[in-house]
Amino acid sequence: MDTMKHRLNIVLIILLIASVGFNAFLYLKLRSKEAKITSLQKVQEVNGPLEEQLVNSQFYIDSLIGVNETIQNHLSDIQRLDPEAPGVFFEVQMGIFKQFSLNNYRDYLIELRQVDSAEHHFILLGRFDQLSAAEDFVQELKKLGFRSCFVVGRINGRITSVKEAISQLDQATF
Repeated sequence: MDTMKHRLNIVLIILLIASVGFNAFLYLKLRSKEAKITSLQKVQEVNGPLEEQLVNSQFYIDSLIGVNETIQNHLSDIQRLDPEAPGVFFEVQMGIFKQFSLNNYRDYLIELRQVDSAEHHFILLGRFDQLSAAEDFVQELKKLGFRSCFVVGRINGRITSVKEAISQLDQATF
């Protein structure tokens, strides 16, 4: 019987040692999980502001896209007003003179403008994207008494014939 107690005590000791070992294992596992949870909490603390920054960044990106679309929508207006703008346009030439110049009035010219070459001063009025609109304007000016006005082309800032401007339009899209 003493042997039986003795064996029972040994079994209990082994169970106790196994239990302590298992509890130590569980404790280490729990500490590992706790470290991972702490790490995840730190990541969440960082991600919160990052998510807010991402939302703000998307707002700015959307705003920039809107600004870009507005610029693209108004680009033709800007090009129409810039005499050196690339592209094909049609302008009404009201006259070409060797002796007469609007230089004294240049500061007051808004829509009417003068383009100078080595020998001539071109007096131009209006800038049109379509030849038909320029031709309609010429007809109106002729009704007003400007009998010598006619349409000229402009390609990349250079005055050309209408035929050359139409040919350029047929060859490429700007």
